[in-house]
Amino acid sequence: MITALLVATLSQGLAAPTAPDPKFGADSAIGYTLGQILGSELTDQTYGSALFRLDSFVQDRTYEGPRLGMSVWGGLTLGPNPALLSTTELGEERLEEITMNQVGILAILRQHAEAPFSGTFGVGFGRLEMTTETEGKTALPAFTIEAGGRYKMSQQSFIDLMVRAHWITRQNPLSQEQEEWWFVELATMVGGHLR
Repeated sequence: MITALLVATLSQGLAAPTAPDPKFGADSAIGYTLGQILGSELTDQTYGSALFRLDSFVQDRTYEGPRLGMSVWGGLTLGPNPALLSTTELGEERLEEITMNQVGILAILRQHAEAPFSGTFGVGFGRLEMTTETEGKTALPAFTIEAGGRYKMSQQSFIDLMVRAHWITRQNPLSQEQEEWWFVELATMVGGHLR
């Protein structure tokens, strides 16, 4: 009996270790957002931008529960562009378009990836770079929150319908006071599961 236990223990110890089976997952998507900026000195508040993202998860898409992960995303203004009422050095008021580039990271929670329709939620931080003729480039930190739904089109592809919001504070160049701007967006994205 003791010999049998000794042989069983030694055979398990000498057996080849099993290969690791990684269960991480990733999604990639591209889309368009149409948004509205709520803030002072803006005359045209509607904007549109391209949105790109890469989401990484601890579990792959076959995992049946919610998946926790991280999203790296970026966006750039395509049109329409918002417009800002600015004052030149000579005191003249003029209307100028704003172009924006955004990057950020989010902590995201996605429901079951294999379900025909599932929910998604994310929160994180980013950087918004606004460019105007008068002020040049201005980089501002942004707080981002998003929620939406995902419709599964096939085994690998999906469509995301999202509501996103960004909050920034900006220093008014004339009054030197801090202003709060809110960016509220509706986004449609097409993507695929990379794993």
